[in-house]
Amino acid sequence: MVIIPGERAKVFSGLLCAVFLIVALFASRKEILHRHASAARVSIILVSLVILSGLFSITPASSSARGFVILTSALGGFWGARLLLNTRARLVFFQWFCLVILVGVMILTVAGIANSGKIYQYIDVHWHPVADRLILLSFAPLALITTGSRPLKYWGIFFLAACYIVLIMAGYFHGMESVIIFPPLCLVLAAAFRKWSFKELCILLIILALMFPVLSSHLKKHSTTYDKGFISIAYRIENIYFSWHLARLNPFLGIGLWAPRDTYLADYETKYPYASKETFTRWTHELRTSENSVLTFMADLGFPFIIIYSSAVILLLWKLVRAAIRKPPDMPYHPLVLLLPVVGAILHYQFFDGLFHPQISWFFHILLGLIPTAQGKHSVNPLLSGKGSSSTNGRSIEKGRLFINRLSSRNSLRRGGDSESISISCRSCFKFRFCRHGCGSGSATPFGIRKPLSRSNLKRTEFTETLLRK
Repeated sequence: MVIIPGERAKVFSGLLCAVFLIVALFASRKEILHRHASAARVSIILVSLVILSGLFSITPASSSARGFVILTSALGGFWGARLLLNTRARLVFFQWFCLVILVGVMILTVAGIANSGKIYQYIDVHWHPVADRLILLSFAPLALITTGSRPLKYWGIFFLAACYIVLIMAGYFHGMESVIIFPPLCLVLAAAFRKWSFKELCILLIILALMFPVLSSHLKKHSTTYDKGFISIAYRIENIYFSWHLARLNPFLGIGLWAPRDTYLADYETKYPYASKETFTRWTHELRTSENSVLTFMADLGFPFIIIYSSAVILLLWKLVRAAIRKPPDMPYHPLVLLLPVVGAILHYQFFDGLFHPQISWFFHILLGLIPTAQGKHSVNPLLSGKGSSSTNGRSIEKGRLFINRLSSRNSLRRGGDSESISISCRSCFKFRFCRHGCGSGSATPFGIRKPLSRSNLKRTEFTETLLRK
């Protein structure tokens, strides 16, 4: 649907993402202030930089429209995951939702290949956005493998294999040659962040052995027809130097999103020897981006934006890597379920501007929003893991339990008890009895010593919890 005549930005998709973002913000205003204050400040800074960059661009209307689409899709996905995907029931629904979309994308891709040899015929206008959808939506079968029963694990493996077969077919039917390399790299990454049994290790080696001849034949095929002056290669290499040139000329706000770059070529000399300046000028006039998300944001939005945004993504990735090394007990699935699609997408963004596509940017930032928070806990609160729980009731129950805990601690001190055996609730699930983190019928102490609660404290706890739930 065309909202602004003559504008190539997908403004309608941006409007849908904006409505979704507004609903998420109004539904959880207190959550933003109390739990996500630092992320909210970073978001406000990035929004301000994009707005200023659009206003001072040589094409303010077009750059502002692009900025609106990028901001609403990214912030809508990130904050929607942070604020709305906060129960296990919602995460399970989102997982099946992604699986249905993945199956639909694969069917349309195969239909396009069978009809015209173009995988994007029924989905998009280019090969790369289709590949990125497959990479991001692999989150769903990975979640099935790590959290489902044995039949669901088999289905997850089947969908992952089917997804990779579609990528291989797409690689042989024009375009997307580099995408085939990403799944084996992610598979090696998975092997480094998890303790595998002997059976699982054998399966992993068999899969890599099957992938190796496909990759070797694919790389051999393209190495024989390697053309150093081909636009897909020459344009990307030359844009490494040209993007740095643009960023130095406009270091703070950039030249504006999707702004024409022709005027900046007058005092620029090409560095790549296999493409002339006339050829590069023609390519730049047609494409207007660097075909690399990092370089495009650096040239179009300036150094402050790319530094802050890249730092935020790297910080989230670092938290995800730490979570993958030792899985937090309150995460509903293994962190590799998020790490592998996110890393695969970031690798892919070094070859095309994926974040200019609102659907892709939305899914990518949803996965970023599902990464565990700074406190080491997932956005899914264990108190809210039930289907009928609300955030308000969950916080009330938590406060009530902590209040009872303080009373129990005071009574213990008055009776001359040792401060190291003060009884507190489990820090993982806030339960006094039958804790799923190994606290047994007692409770965790500040120094990790488990101390059984007295009979009077247990009765007081059960009675107060019953009143709070009612």
